[in-house]
Amino acid sequence: MASTNFVRDTLTKWNLSELIKHFEAERMDEESFLLLTEGDITELIPTMGLRLKFKKHHKELIMPSTSMERLPPGKRILEEDDAKSLPKKQKCYTPSGMTASFDSKKTTVKKIMQSVRSKIDDMPSPILTAVLRKMDMLENSKKVIVGVFGRSGAGKSSLINTILNEPKLLPSGCQGSCTSVMIQVKANMIDHHYTAEIEFITMQDLKHDLLPQFHSSVEEDDEDKKDYKAIYHDVKEKIKALFGRDCCGKGIEDLINHKNFMEIPEFQKECSKVVQCDTAEELSEKITSFTRSDNQSVPFKRQYWPLVKCLTIRVPNCKELLEHVVLVDLPGSGDCNKSKNEMWKSFLGKCSAVWIVSDISRAKTEFEPWEILDSTVSRLGPGGECRSISFICTKTDIIDDNQKDDPHTIILTRNAITKENVREIFNTKEEVKKHFSCGEGFFRVFTVSSKEYRNRSNLKDEETEIPKLQEFLRNLNDHHTRTSDYISGAHGILSLIQGAKKSDMTNSNEEVCKVLEQRLKNEIQTLDKFMEKIQKKFNQLLSEGVNKSNETWEELINKVINPSETTGSAYHRRLKSLCENDGIFKPKGKNTKEININEILASTMRHYTDKEFTNCFPNDNIGPIRAQILKFTLDTNSLVKDHQNVSLHLTFLETEENKLKTKLICDLLDEKKKIYGSLSENIKTSMHISYARAAENTGKGTLKRMKDELRQHVQTENIFQKAKDAMLASLNKLKKHILSELERELQQSIEISLKTPNSTFLPDITEDYINIKKLMP
Repeated sequence: MASTNFVRDTLTKWNLSELIKHFEAERMDEESFLLLTEGDITELIPTMGLRLKFKKHHKELIMPSTSMERLPPGKRILEEDDAKSLPKKQKCYTPSGMTASFDSKKTTVKKIMQSVRSKIDDMPSPILTAVLRKMDMLENSKKVIVGVFGRSGAGKSSLINTILNEPKLLPSGCQGSCTSVMIQVKANMIDHHYTAEIEFITMQDLKHDLLPQFHSSVEEDDEDKKDYKAIYHDVKEKIKALFGRDCCGKGIEDLINHKNFMEIPEFQKECSKVVQCDTAEELSEKITSFTRSDNQSVPFKRQYWPLVKCLTIRVPNCKELLEHVVLVDLPGSGDCNKSKNEMWKSFLGKCSAVWIVSDISRAKTEFEPWEILDSTVSRLGPGGECRSISFICTKTDIIDDNQKDDPHTIILTRNAITKENVREIFNTKEEVKKHFSCGEGFFRVFTVSSKEYRNRSNLKDEETEIPKLQEFLRNLNDHHTRTSDYISGAHGILSLIQGAKKSDMTNSNEEVCKVLEQRLKNEIQTLDKFMEKIQKKFNQLLSEGVNKSNETWEELINKVINPSETTGSAYHRRLKSLCENDGIFKPKGKNTKEININEILASTMRHYTDKEFTNCFPNDNIGPIRAQILKFTLDTNSLVKDHQNVSLHLTFLETEENKLKTKLICDLLDEKKKIYGSLSENIKTSMHISYARAAENTGKGTLKRMKDELRQHVQTENIFQKAKDAMLASLNKLKKHILSELERELQQSIEISLKTPNSTFLPDITEDYINIKKLMP
């Protein structure tokens, strides 16, 4: 509370009390208040008059932040009691000589950089404009996403709770099942509360979900009978959850009435609902109705899971595991709602790791976990960024009564056999393996027991394998590297200011500039030639794919528009729906596969390019393009010995080069997803007008006219050549982006560090520079 009072009291003192509610809504405490950056302030306070007043006072508050004597009470760089409690192996020394953990280094550096910013904020200068921009880019905010899959009851919630040492966080073990609600679990880096942010679908989405998506009568021989029954069942379950059993016969307008949602005004206002609690148990209790279904409760209790698009939980005190990692419980696709499906696909493409969770008693025989992997592999591999897949067998502590004489041996023996069985199944998954290089450590099997980890009845901690999963997250979190990168970036920026202040534009500067600019030109040319070779290879493979597609397209499209085994009204509706949705038919029942004509038509071209694509853009190792980016260098270190007077400038350039290459590798990952998807996306674009014309058909002979329209369009519109051109254009765009970013950013860095005259007016940051240099990893 004291921390919250600090923000309130400070704003009141500055005559800015009108900002208090806004700052409290952002859960701003004393530490985050002091660490506000220029960008944060602009985002928080859009009104210019208030923003200018706030910046003035804030600058005065943080100016002395590197001097311990002037810090606000209780805000030393590191409190004495904290220093005493640090593990010895984590101790290091701050400029003040006090011991600090590695975590404290970053906090100290942030305060130093805030102090430097306050000194240069109002000093107009090209070099300082560049410095401020680079300060804003210091923090790498990209999170690593771990997607957690598994059928209801497999123990996903219990597993996540145990790993985070929060046994009562996610509701688990309840009667009923977890719905299609996506749950993100993140670290709360602001305060010590447990919070949940609930994002709702729109009222229009709900209306679409509850409208009957099927005809009232279904013929006995209808191939889609099961699917439409599943739709009907899902709609009934949602209505019962929201309104009770007695409302199942009511009309849609009676149900979709604002009066029925008075308890959740956020849904009516189309904004998120935030729940904040002091304990995990309290939060879990408050969000249960938004995450789980239990239609058997007596008396009836309303449940809001049908309205939830995504739920984000933030947990305090788990920085070590989740500062840069997000755990996402990803239920299978198949929800009626389009916005949920789009979010599901988006998360899937961003997963760096996938955990497939299954009860150990079903691990060998259960089909669903492997079906999840088979159906998502292209979105995880070439269309995503997945670097590892883990199969997690849960509930290993459960054994038969007649095996309890030696439970320790029984459990460990079964675990070992299960691991071998699961690996054997994975080795048969050729379609999965072709999309990944599957190097060492790519596929892992864990046998875990949350109950044993808590109770320690029969197994040691390490035998429950929960610590192994915690270490897995710790490695993904990679806090040490991110902190080192931040400090190195800050050191580079201060090196630039310090060097520019001392710069006298000697002949040495000019000589170094010429060398660096020539090296930049040579390196750009080398990278350009390398990318040209890759483009030529893809051009050859795509040309072969186009030729083969032109030969086989009719066979491919007939599998969808003229399947021999399907007839009747259901087939007519399916083709109509497919044309109305740009060639995609998504059955509304659970565990049903999407039909996508665009992907089917692109499949032949993918057959020719997939191997080369996986080789050039692997997720789980470096790959040739990434290796070439890492190889790119201005080799500034080789110039330091003979040009000591510009050594600080060269330090800055080295830092900028490393930061830029890291950014380009991230860009490479994002762009390769678009390149992979360009084939089917371009086919969908080319076919759009044909889908629209086919969907307009009505009356007698509609089915034949729809088929003829699609066939004729594929035959005459050269869609495969257009798809090839689109993919090559995407590859060329990637090449241009990499080359232009390297040339533009590094040329700018050379100019501001070595070609900016008369920089003696720059503020004295010698003490700040020395302090950060001491904190360098």
